[in-house]
Order: sequence, then structure tokens, then C-alpha cells
Amino acid sequence: GRRLEHLRQDVGDLRVVDAVVAENGAIVAFPASGRTMFLGRKPPPEFTAELEREGIPFLCGECIVEMDAANYEAVLAIVRRLELPLVLLFNRGRLMVLPQSVSKGTGLREALAAMRLSPHNTVAVGDAENDHELLAVAELGAAVAWGSAALQRAADEIIRDDGPGSVATYLLQVADRPRLVS
Repeated sequence: GRRLEHLRQDVGDLRVVDAVVAENGAIVAFPASGRTMFLGRKPPPEFTAELEREGIPFLCGECIVEMDAANYEAVLAIVRRLELPLVLLFNRGRLMVLPQSVSKGTGLREALAAMRLSPHNTVAVGDAENDHELLAVAELGAAVAWGSAALQRAADEIIRDDGPGSVATYLLQVADRPRLVS
């Protein structure tokens, strides 16, 4: 769900991965080539102007607008008043406003298609409300135990240990599982 710029600040060189699904699926970046696919449009300027006018703090990405989830009622009122084709999506304590029909699942599908890979060879890990579509696309969808209870119920597996290190351990274990070839 993060803005691509935020990921670059936190991670640094994104070339450690083949593709990055950012801004809740609105952007797919391929760090090695520098190619970026935009699956959504820029936030409407009238929307961000209204947020500023109402004094709602926000961060704006290429396609997504992010803010504290406590502002959801005021943000929904703005979207409705301006009749904008935007959706509100929660990510724990954050609220993301993005173009309709964009999700981490659509971003993952586009990334896999561009790399000529199948969702059947994909593992996805999520922790919050905005990860449901991501897990649904992947053959194996795992939720972390410290995340959303609803996502855990929807997941194929739950990563029981705590913290990012447990996700890395889980992914290494999954990579070592035998695969059926037909």
C-alpha cells in the first residue's frame, strides 16, 4: 500500500526484488529496468484542494492519497460532494484514497503478466484490510498473526511468529516445500 517514494526511502535500492507493487496496486515498478506502470490516475486536484481547505493532513503519491483513518467521514463527504470515482481503503490506522478498480491484486496480476509468471507460483503475505485482493490472486496467501483477524480468516496460512523476520523465515520455508510437477 505504500507510496513508491516511501519504499525507496525505507528500503533504498529496490533492485533486491524483480517488481514492486506500490500505492495499493496503482503502480507497478520494475527496479532493474527502471520501468514503471501506472494502473491508476493522478488524484484529482479538486480533491486534494478540498482536503487542504478542510485542514486534513495527507500525503500524495502518484495515484494515491494517504492520511489518518480517523478522517474517513470527512474524506467520504468530500468524495461524495465532488462525485469523484475514488474509493476509500483502510490499512490499519491509515486511510488510502485511490482510483476505482485498483487493488494490490490488480497490481500483482500486472506484475506477474509482465514477468510472464503465473499466480499459481506466487506466495503473498499481508497484514491488513487492503491485502484481501492480494492474497486472493496468489496461489498461497498468508496472513501474519499480528495483523487483521478478518485477513487471517481469509488466508490459506497464518504466520504465527512476530515481526518481519518471521515473514522472511516463512518465505524460506515455503521455498523449500516440495512442488508437484505435472
